[in-house]
Amino acid sequence: MKLLFHKASPQHAAPLTALQHVCTDFLLAKGIRQWTYMSKGDIIKELPFTYVLLSNHTVVASFCIKPYEKDTAYATRIAVHPDYQGAGIGKAICTWLKGYEQPVYLDCWNGKVNRSEERRVGKECRSR
Repeated sequence: MKLLFHKASPQHAAPLTALQHVCTDFLLAKGIRQWTYMSKGDIIKELPFTYVLLSNHTVVASFCIKPYEKDTAYATRIAVHPDYQGAGIGKAICTWLKGYEQPVYLDCWNGKVNRSEERRVGKECRSR
């Protein structure tokens, strides 16, 4: 499968919203309450940080890169459409992140339902 990485634009807002909702449904069906549903307005606010992966002009995955600490960033809201999971897209995202202009850490969730118990645990994507 050929994947194209693109910086998200306003034209991606509707497909990104649909992708986020499908992925949230998928997680909830497995009993994982990591995400809540985002509105199209929330997605639009995230566009400056969002990248999409396209296959045949279809958004199949997305992720955000946000500033973290000095000269670093973190990748968050990594979403792969359930129909495309297991096809190496997550690995392709991590490979792409290794070439990002600064070190990128993965935003991780520790599985706690109480958000106040969460902590950011990072794994750097860039090999040193």
